[in-house]
Amino acid sequence: MRLTFDEILNTTRLLETEIVYNDASHIFVESKPPNITGSSAVRPDVMRTFATTPTLLACLGLAMAQTQITVNVGSTLQEIDGFGVSQAFKRAKEFFETDPTPRQQGLDYLFSRETGAGLTIIRNRIGSTDTDTILPKSPGSPSGTPVYVLPDDDTKQIWFSQEARKYGVTTIYADAWSAPGFMKTNNNEANGGYLCGVTGHSCSSGDWRQAFANMLVQYVKYYFEAGVPVTHLGFLNEPDFV
Repeated sequence: MRLTFDEILNTTRLLETEIVYNDASHIFVESKPPNITGSSAVRPDVMRTFATTPTLLACLGLAMAQTQITVNVGSTLQEIDGFGVSQAFKRAKEFFETDPTPRQQGLDYLFSRETGAGLTIIRNRIGSTDTDTILPKSPGSPSGTPVYVLPDDDTKQIWFSQEARKYGVTTIYADAWSAPGFMKTNNNEANGGYLCGVTGHSCSSGDWRQAFANMLVQYVKYYFEAGVPVTHLGFLNEPDFV
């Protein structure tokens, strides 16, 4: 049976399947129970996807068995700065609130070079919602005086970064998901829109480009004051969506 790309994608999404290991002849799979919501009746397309799952796994196993990968450690190609982790969307806060023993064990698993993955990069989210941005209220105009606040240690991302630095992590990447809604053409921090003032997009409230830049600088200052120098700064993420 020949599977289309959409069928493969739907299968992995429905089964939440992840290929975790292969030894050139076997594929070991971790799967969670399907998460199907809506009508109690099973949809025909879902049944079809499940029916093709054994075939999909068989095809993957054959492909892996026929694939030979040669690694030449003497040839330098693209340089990799490191590998990292993000605890955005309040995951750092959940981590912080965990009991001390598993919390420390989790940090060791992530950052220890002896007992863990030895990750070297942290990516933090610069919030844009009313509950996690450092500028939750509009100053009234781009030239108005902003009132910055730091919500709960940046939802504990500062704490997480401080802990990572104890293991030698020095690359801290701060990335804005969006400008606050009041700075955008759609007055919403999500669902597209543009920063007021960028080429081809103006707002009656004015040009917010400099105000957004000032907000990003203030974010970096908060981290510096906490002993966490931000080494990389991004001003957008998924621009087609937010």
